[in-house]
Amino acid sequence: MRFHFDIHDGAHRHEDLEGVELPGLAHAYKEAVATAREIMAARLRAGEGLGREVFVVHDETGRQVLTVPFRDTIPRD
Repeated sequence: MRFHFDIHDGAHRHEDLEGVELPGLAHAYKEAVATAREIMAARLRAGEGLGREVFVVHDETGRQVLTVPFRDTIPRD
């Protein structure tokens, strides 16, 4: 199944036109979490803030199946 990971930052939407082929929704969630963490880590290394982006994930039919705020992917003690 193909999933598209659009990024919303409150003011802009960056569409994932290509998408990625994954076995199912659980894998799409894991992909969103891993990618959000990578983006935030790169920002922190560059001395930037975390931002307020959200992944809005759509399946191949265009149906929204997940919403993953980047900040919610940070492990809490």
